[in-house]
Amino acid sequence: MAVVVLLSWIILIALSYALVRLLLPDPADRRSLWASKSADPFDLLDRRLARGEIDPADYRLRRDLLADRQARLSWRPS
Repeated sequence: MAVVVLLSWIILIALSYALVRLLLPDPADRRSLWASKSADPFDLLDRRLARGEIDPADYRLRRDLLADRQARLSWRPS
C-alpha cells in the first residue's frame, strides 16, 4: 500500500513539473527574446555605460572598435 501512495505522489509531482515547464518559458528563451530586442551592439554599449558597468574611457575604446569593425565589414572591394 505504501508503494502505491509513493508512486502516486511521484506521478503527481512529475505531472505538475511537466505542466509548469509547458506553461512557463525557458530562461534561455527569455534571454534570447531580450537579446533580439536590442541586438544593436552600440545600443548595448550605451546601456552598459548608463548602468555603470564600464567607465567612459572603456566606452570610447569599445565604441571605436565597434565602429572600425563595422566599417571593415561594410567595405567590399569592387
